[in-house]
Amino acid sequence: LVVVRRGQTEQTLDLMIEELPTASEGIADLVWRRLGLRLSAMESHQVQRFQPQLEGGLYIGQVQPGSPAAAAGVRTGDVLIGVQKWTTVKYDDLGWILAQPEFTLTDSLTIHLLRNGDRQELALRLTPPKSTSLSSRR
Repeated sequence: LVVVRRGQTEQTLDLMIEELPTASEGIADLVWRRLGLRLSAMESHQVQRFQPQLEGGLYIGQVQPGSPAAAAGVRTGDVLIGVQKWTTVKYDDLGWILAQPEFTLTDSLTIHLLRNGDRQELALRLTPPKSTSLSSRR
C-alpha cells in the first residue's frame, strides 16, 4: 500500500510492479505465458476464403491446457483475427496490442476468432502477471 497526500486529502493505493518481458523473451513467449497460445501467421488469401473483408490472422496451432485461452474455449485450428478493438493480422500486431496499458491493467480480454469459417467472440480471463508488491507507510 502507498499513501498519497495532496493538500488535506489522503488516499491509500495498492502499488503493483509487474514483471515485464525481458529482451530475450519474444512475443511468442509472452503470448504462451499470458494467454496459453502458440500461433503462426496466415496469408491473407487463406483467411479471405472464409471472410473476404479480412486481411489475415494468426492460426492457433496449440492451446495450453489450463491456460486462459483453454478456459475461454479457444481450440487448435481457430484463427485469431482480433483482440479487444484491434486486428491481429501478424505477430507484430499482437505484440503491439499486448504492450498497450489497457492490456496490462485488465484481467479480461475479448478475442475475435474464425472457427470453421464463422466469426466467434470469446471472453478470455487473464492470469495475473508475476508481480511484486511494495509497501510504504509514513
